Formats: sequence, structure tokens, C-alpha cells
Amino acid sequence: MVTEVPKVYMITDISPEGFIEVYEAMERDPTGNVAVKVHSGEPGGEGNSVSIWYVRSCLPS
Repeated sequence: MVTEVPKVYMITDISPEGFIEVYEAMERDPTGNVAVKVHSGEPGGEGNSVSIWYVRSCLPS
């Protein structure tokens, strides 16, 4: 069984411009099941999250 390795895009600018930069780097329109994971990277940061509504407002419609 051959499976594709998922691509990971990283930004340090969590803003509408940062999300658009990643969207454009994909060079395609995402389809199917698409996930956006935002992680701040600091120890114990599991409780730090960005609202899905904020993420959606940052992406082109």
C-alpha cells in the first residue's frame, strides 16, 4: 500500500497575510478533508488555540 506523506507548511506570522501566504504556497485549491493546525510551540501550550472562525476569516473564500 502506497500512501502520500502529508505536506506541512509553517508560518511564524499568525495573521490573515500569513495564512494567505501558506494558501498560495500550496499552488492548488484544497479539496476533501483539509486540516489547519496552529501550534505556538511553547511547552504546555496545548491550551493555546486559535478559533476556527479566525482561521476561516483569514482564508480566501
